[in-house]
Amino acid sequence: MRWHAVTPQGRMFDRFSKDVVTVETSLANTLRSVNSWLAAPVASVFTVIVILPLFVPLAVIIGLITARSLAIGYLDCGCDLLV
Repeated sequence: MRWHAVTPQGRMFDRFSKDVVTVETSLANTLRSVNSWLAAPVASVFTVIVILPLFVPLAVIIGLITARSLAIGYLDCGCDLLV
């Protein structure tokens, strides 16, 4: 409460208005970027599924093989770090 007692009102309003501007501009831009980064892969996958439905089983198999090889490499790396 001491800060409110000794700080002029103009300085307090200036400080809080800068905080509000920061939240309104930077947070909005960040959320817009996150939404576009999340929507692009979803739209791509949806487009491939609609246009090339026969490719889906092959893509799942390739994805599983890739995930397995990455997991094996990750585990090997982790074991090397422990030793």
